[in-house]
Amino acid sequence: MSTRTTQTLSEEAFAPGPGGESAARLWPMHARGVGQMLDLAVDLFVVRCVPVVGIVFLMWLPVRLFSVNFGPASADGQTELLQAFLGFVGSVAVQTLSVALAIQVVYVELQGRKLELKPLLLLSAKRAPALLLCTILITGVLWFGFLCLIAPGVYLMYIWSVAPAALVLEGSGPIRCLVRSKQLVGKNFLPWAGLMLSVFALKLPYDAAVGAIDYPDVVDYAVTELGWSHAAVGAVRVLLGSLLMAVSSAAWSIVVTVFYLDCRVRREGFDLSMRLERLQDAARPALAP
Repeated sequence: MSTRTTQTLSEEAFAPGPGGESAARLWPMHARGVGQMLDLAVDLFVVRCVPVVGIVFLMWLPVRLFSVNFGPASADGQTELLQAFLGFVGSVAVQTLSVALAIQVVYVELQGRKLELKPLLLLSAKRAPALLLCTILITGVLWFGFLCLIAPGVYLMYIWSVAPAALVLEGSGPIRCLVRSKQLVGKNFLPWAGLMLSVFALKLPYDAAVGAIDYPDVVDYAVTELGWSHAAVGAVRVLLGSLLMAVSSAAWSIVVTVFYLDCRVRREGFDLSMRLERLQDAARPALAP
C-alpha cells in the first residue's frame, strides 16, 4: 500500500506539461535510499544524455587534442612541466563547466521545463569562475587531509560533497557553498558513502579506458602490430577519450545533483518548493495575454 506524506509530490496535483505528460508523474521528488537515488540518476542520464554528453564532449575535444599532440611525452624538461600544467588546467576547466551545465540540466528536467541550452551555457560560464575557485579550495584541502590521514580526507569529501550544486543552483559564493554543503548533508554519511562507492564503480571503466588508450604500450601496439598510422591512433585517442571523459563527467555531476536535492528534501522539505515552482510554471501559459 502506497503512502503519501509531505515528502512526496502527488501526481494528480500538477497540470500536464508541454508534452502532455505530468512532470511530477515522471519525476516524483521525495526522500530516497541509495538504490533509488542511483535509479533516478541513471534515468536522468538516459533522458538527457545527448545534450549533456554532447556538449561536454565538445568541451573535452580541445583538451584531449592538446594532451595527445603536445602531452608531456612529447617534450623535455621545463617544456614538459609546462605542458603537463596546461593540460591539467584545461582538464579542471572542462570539469568545472561540465559540472555547472549538468547540474542545471538535471534541475530543469526535474522541474519539467523546456530545455534551452543557450541560457544554461551562459549561466554555466557565469558561475564557472566561482565554481573553479571552490574546486581548487576543495581539492587543495582534500589532498592535505589525505596526506595527513585518510579519515579527515573522507570526512571533508563528505561534508563538501554538494558544494558545487549549492553554488550553481543557489548562487552561493565559493566559501558560502562549503558552509551550505555541511549544513545540508547533516547525518547522511552512510547514504553518501554508498552512493559514492556506486558511482565510482560506474565511472571506473570509463576513466580506466582513457588511461588505457593513452598508455604508451597500447599506442605502440596499435602502430606496430595493428598497422595503424600515428594520425589514426591520435584521432581515436582524441575522439574516444573525449567521449569517455564526457560520459564520466556527466554521470558524476548528475549523481551529485541528485544527492544535493535529496538532502534538501530531507532537511528543508524542498519537494514542496519544487512543487510550487511547477505549479507556477504550469500557470504561466494560462495567465499570458
